[in-house]
Amino acid sequence: MNQVEKYLSRYAEPEARQSDFHNQAPNQFDHVLVIPAYSETLAEVTRTWQALEGNFLVIVVVNSPEPDEATEQLAQDLAKESLPNVMVIDRFSESRRIPPRQGVGLARKVGCDVALSLIAAGVVRDSWIFTTDADVTLPADYFEIPKRLLSKSAAAVFPFRHVAEAAYADACQAYELSMLYYAAGIRWAESKYAYTTIGSTLAFSANHYAGVRGFPKRNTGEDFYLLNKLRKSAPITSLEGPIITISGRVSERVPIGTGRAIEKINASGETASIEHPDCYVALKEVLSWMKDLAARQTVTPKLQDRTSEQILDAFGFFEHYENKRAQSPSQAVMEKHLTDWFDALKTRQFIHRARDLQYGLVPITDPGPIPFAPSATNIEMLHRACRKRVFGA
Repeated sequence: MNQVEKYLSRYAEPEARQSDFHNQAPNQFDHVLVIPAYSETLAEVTRTWQALEGNFLVIVVVNSPEPDEATEQLAQDLAKESLPNVMVIDRFSESRRIPPRQGVGLARKVGCDVALSLIAAGVVRDSWIFTTDADVTLPADYFEIPKRLLSKSAAAVFPFRHVAEAAYADACQAYELSMLYYAAGIRWAESKYAYTTIGSTLAFSANHYAGVRGFPKRNTGEDFYLLNKLRKSAPITSLEGPIITISGRVSERVPIGTGRAIEKINASGETASIEHPDCYVALKEVLSWMKDLAARQTVTPKLQDRTSEQILDAFGFFEHYENKRAQSPSQAVMEKHLTDWFDALKTRQFIHRARDLQYGLVPITDPGPIPFAPSATNIEMLHRACRKRVFGA
């Protein structure tokens, strides 16, 4: 039994093992796209793939944690359309609703598990699963990722741009910049977890997806935690293009995310802030120190930066390292072990603790000198510099 077969038989959602879903897709498709849809309209959902070219299947997981008229209307409208390349999965009816705490994570998992089963059955030729959201407009060449870029990757992250109505334009730009700034900072620090995490911009290898047991069933952060698992199996590729357009609309459907963040920034009426660049300087020093530690494997030397040492001590790093060192691993094994241990979650926690304990915040409009964006003197230049470092475009 291979990895995909094992996942489908033991860990996939029930829909992935139901033959009627396979019967809904009797034709063969080149690609598969998964979209969770909650309280959306038919126009919003279909606009997502309207510009796409090629032979593709769309799996729409119509889902809701509670009775919702808009969601029910969407399901009815999709049924009336009878689109030949669209499969609709019901997770909104009373007996099929998504538990609130599992939210969009479970909705994505249901759709991607069905996509995986269709790939395994030969209904879909491409061995990569694409997932996005209904607030997105996908470019015509969305599926045309050069295979050479993906041959050694577990996942790919598309570049993106948010668009918003004039009232939210500044808040939208600030939110997007904060995401790019964070990813640019940890990329400059040479972290292995340097990518953006937006659920609507992801594609991943079916085999790697099965290997990490799919999307976590969470109402928020499912994209972050899936990529964190995938990165431990193989690299994540940040693509230079094509660019996905994301609507900067406000929303209360999930506790955190684009809509909530934009609304919060806009409502505050204050200048948005980002972590002081020195948080990333500290991270870079720690990652370099860990790499040297893996090579030498001596009794743990102390860090010169007391704040970083305090944070690592709170994480339990020193005891953890000594326990691993006692096993006399090779340099490569120790490096991989420390990289997996100091993962995306600990990286984010490190930056936040460095901010809170010592370095603080700086205004997004005047952040001062930034080592990973040295030419940026205003918000527009900072935005471009961070985008270039993350996506190369």
